[in-house]
Amino acid sequence: MSSFSSVPMTTAPTTLDSSKHVNFSLGMVLGVDDFNQEFAYLSNRDRWLARDLIGYGTVCGLDVSSEADAEKGPSIRVTPGVALNPRGQFIRVTPAQCAFLNAWLNTEKVAKAVQEKLKSGGLTIYLTLCYRDCLTDSVPVPGEPCRTEDAADLLRPSRIKDDFNLDFRFDAPDQTEEDALRAFVAWLRLVPIAASGATLTKFLDAIRAGAENATGFFAKPPAATLAIPEDKLALYLREAFLLWTTELRGTVRGGDADCATPSTEDCVLLSEISFKVTGSEADGWAVDGSVKLDETRRPYLVHLRLLQEWLLTAGAGGPVPADAVVSEVAFGQAADAGKAEEYSRADHTHGTPPDPIPAHQADPKAHTLAGDVAGFIGETVLEKIQKNPVSAASPKDGQVLGFVKDHWEPVAPASGGGNPANTVVPETAFGQTAQPGTAATYSRADHSHGTPPDPIPAHKGDAQAHALGGDLSGFLGSALVGKIQNVPVRPTQPQAGQVLGFTAGQWGPVTPATGGVQGAFVTRPEKAGEFGIVAAGICDFDPQKPAANMLTAYHGLKIVGVSQGNFALELIFTFNDYVFDLQKTPYIVKLTPWVDRESMPFMAWVLDFDENGFTVGIGSPFNFDKSLFGRLMVEVSSFEPDGV
Repeated sequence: MSSFSSVPMTTAPTTLDSSKHVNFSLGMVLGVDDFNQEFAYLSNRDRWLARDLIGYGTVCGLDVSSEADAEKGPSIRVTPGVALNPRGQFIRVTPAQCAFLNAWLNTEKVAKAVQEKLKSGGLTIYLTLCYRDCLTDSVPVPGEPCRTEDAADLLRPSRIKDDFNLDFRFDAPDQTEEDALRAFVAWLRLVPIAASGATLTKFLDAIRAGAENATGFFAKPPAATLAIPEDKLALYLREAFLLWTTELRGTVRGGDADCATPSTEDCVLLSEISFKVTGSEADGWAVDGSVKLDETRRPYLVHLRLLQEWLLTAGAGGPVPADAVVSEVAFGQAADAGKAEEYSRADHTHGTPPDPIPAHQADPKAHTLAGDVAGFIGETVLEKIQKNPVSAASPKDGQVLGFVKDHWEPVAPASGGGNPANTVVPETAFGQTAQPGTAATYSRADHSHGTPPDPIPAHKGDAQAHALGGDLSGFLGSALVGKIQNVPVRPTQPQAGQVLGFTAGQWGPVTPATGGVQGAFVTRPEKAGEFGIVAAGICDFDPQKPAANMLTAYHGLKIVGVSQGNFALELIFTFNDYVFDLQKTPYIVKLTPWVDRESMPFMAWVLDFDENGFTVGIGSPFNFDKSLFGRLMVEVSSFEPDGV
């Protein structure tokens, strides 16, 4: 960028064969071409070693930061440092450099291009560092007898100095090999190591297929069935790296480069810079708001001493496994985080309390349930209501539980009204025959038929002897129906005239509308507006790609955008009938992280609503790790605001 430093004159390009060096012979007179040829050979050997054995990117320093100036606007600063470019050239920056974005935006060439580069009022540019050399240290040289006194005829540069060029660009430099290498390693790390796995031939074929994927170089993760046998890990990795070296690397050098031809790219990426822009070409452009620096794609090189120390200490200083555990063989023990520095082995146990019901020890299925329920304690399923069978069909929104012929089943509410009954048929004895009845009235939501006396005398002495599960909760002496056919029942107190209705995935007391209950509904205050769940689903995500995928969805919830920010993975969701009007159609988004016991916890939050949908950020509360994996549960509700 022109505002970093003045631009000295560069050397004119000269075509030399860098594979040749001078063969000095006695009596040979060396000229300018000979010295240039020898330098070209030696310089190329240095570059060759650097680019093919080390790589390219930032080596030391070159920290990029942004500062605001009240008069000149935001500036970009770069500290002194060293980098290697894809051609193998060392680039040294000294002293520290600074450039103001507003000044760059209003240079003649840039100002004309800004308008077509803007996207939604924002602009993304790339800070690049390039190699160049310049002529310096002029000295007097012999010349023609009639030359002028002009310094250009009297002096010639005696030295060529390594130099640099810092620049803002609208396009990033070519770093095909850097991106391909990252994709290859990321793909390889996704292949699990198992007791048994694919053959070596199939493993190498999978690598070749990943490199030739139509959507991009290793853009698709490895097949779920692909695995490396743990006893052959070293062999498989050796063959994978050999394949990269001999087959793949030469195809991803960028441009026309290959293993025998160096890249023509002189520059390396230091940072991606994003900001909002205001103004026009005529009135001048200016940065609007803060500047965002993103170094996610920046290549850099770690020196061998650091790698040596990292590898030598990889197995030292960490926690060791414990050989003892805290026993949990009694009821009522309090939770305790513990203080031990050792870690628990994966196959450890804490023990369990003895079975409080001795009969279970001889027969763990000694207590089977019967009557209206079936199964064992803890696996109870409601199959009847007062001995009348309940259909196993799944209910739909708006249905009620109706008695058809000889059983209960989910049905649409009947049209018309009706009157509540003031009497019920008692059911206080076992063995009563089910009757559909002939009454034209309907039962009140809080009616009951009574129950037979407890047939198990022991319960009279201990009503809490047997805990229930499944569709029931509580104990045999105080059971509550929490579900019907595994569908939850809302714990809302029913009112006179209500019926049992299915809404928003639950059974619960609802008031029939005049002329019968029609359509979906939820319980709400009488004078309040509508409220309901409009979308829901579960997705998994991978910040490293970045990528995300819906596992299940309700009402068309889907992901329409995935991007990687500085501190969070950003997902854009939308769903059927989504409307961007938060005044008339406000939404409430509930986000629940789903983390297993061995993964790093993460947070999720809503970032924005716009025409495309709503944006959710995902990050770690401790240290954002782009290798973080997890699942996210999403629920979206909508309500009718008061006064609308």
